[in-house]
Amino acid sequence: MIFFGGRLSLNSIPKILIFLVALYELCIILRVVVRIILSVTKMPEGRVSDILYRITEPVLFPVRTAVKPVLGGLPVDLSPLVAVILCELLQWLMRLVFRI
Repeated sequence: MIFFGGRLSLNSIPKILIFLVALYELCIILRVVVRIILSVTKMPEGRVSDILYRITEPVLFPVRTAVKPVLGGLPVDLSPLVAVILCELLQWLMRLVFRI
C-alpha cells in the first residue's frame, strides 16, 4: 500500500492515529473559536459551524454529561477543555505505547 510516496508500514499506523486525534482536537478548538466569533459579531451560524458541530458533538455530549454534575450549576461549558485534555492524554499514551 502506498502512502505519500512511501510504503505504509506498521509504524505508520500509530502515527496516523496520533495525527487524527490531533486533527480532532483542532476541530474542537475551532468549534469554540467559531462560536465565540459568532456570538461576538451576532452573525447567524453557518455551514462551517454546522460541520464542526456534527464532527465534535459525538465526543462533547458524553463529556458534557459527565462533567456537568461535577461542576454543579456553573453556567460555563467546560466540555471542550476536558475533551482537549483527553485528546492530549490519548496522544501521550499512544506515543508511550508505540514508542514514537
